[in-house]
Amino acid sequence: MHWIYCLTRKIIAYLLLILVFDSIYAGNTENQLDSLKYRLSITQDKAYILNEIAFIYCNINPDSARLYSSLALIESEKKHNNSEIAKSYKIKGITEYYNGELNKSLVYYKKALDYFIIDNDSSGIAKIHNNIGILYENWGEYENAINSYHKALTIHEKLNNKTGMAGSLSNLGVVYHNISNYNTALKYFKRSLVLNEQIGNKIIVANVLNNIGAVYKELKNNSLALEYYYRSKKLSKQLNYNYGYANSLNNIGIIHLNNGHYKEAKDYFLESLAKRLEIGNKRGIASSYTQL
Repeated sequence: MHWIYCLTRKIIAYLLLILVFDSIYAGNTENQLDSLKYRLSITQDKAYILNEIAFIYCNINPDSARLYSSLALIESEKKHNNSEIAKSYKIKGITEYYNGELNKSLVYYKKALDYFIIDNDSSGIAKIHNNIGILYENWGEYENAINSYHKALTIHEKLNNKTGMAGSLSNLGVVYHNISNYNTALKYFKRSLVLNEQIGNKIIVANVLNNIGAVYKELKNNSLALEYYYRSKKLSKQLNYNYGYANSLNNIGIIHLNNGHYKEAKDYFLESLAKRLEIGNKRGIASSYTQL
């Protein structure tokens, strides 16, 4: 949940880890944690709540994520709850991914996969294959990444899980873009776009539009690249999705630069930089300064 969308030089898998855990919580993190910790004090199903807490912490406090997922694992093993054991290992894998410990992440994902298989949890199996694919992609092992994403896609198709299908298709598009197989990348991105539009996942639609624009840029079709970048920019602005909006501006600037329209390019780069400064996107800010 490769959902991280700087597309100036390389498309990054948009799914990242967004779909790797079925957390029902969204919104204010502090309120979520307070609510969960209260429920932990009164519930008998402690493993589930401990895993929910660990999941929230995995990207903001790795030590707390490790602690709560370990506590969840202890509770789950006591009750031979394979479903929660699998989730605990998956959260450990996510935590190590965010912490840059990719080898550890793979070890935990493989343990999670074993328990999802024992529990006959097809959805869980698909999501783990997706996450393993993200690791392989980070390592540049593109063939292994493709195999993992195809395994995930096949399962999502059997389950008729359009969200999962769209994510797997988009991640396949990313891999094929990164190995310069642009026509195949375009095929997967367009299939992903259709599904995301059907399910109304508008932020992801904006990102996929940007990805398609990036492919057309590589195919030297600047007019179509601009068309998709402008569509992404318009949708991102409507959604107040500043991260995607800034990227679209930057990418439009690159096309104008390539076309020799230097004033227009500079204007878009400056507008993108201003938006990135506003939202504190450090990597994007650095990218913008290299364009100016």
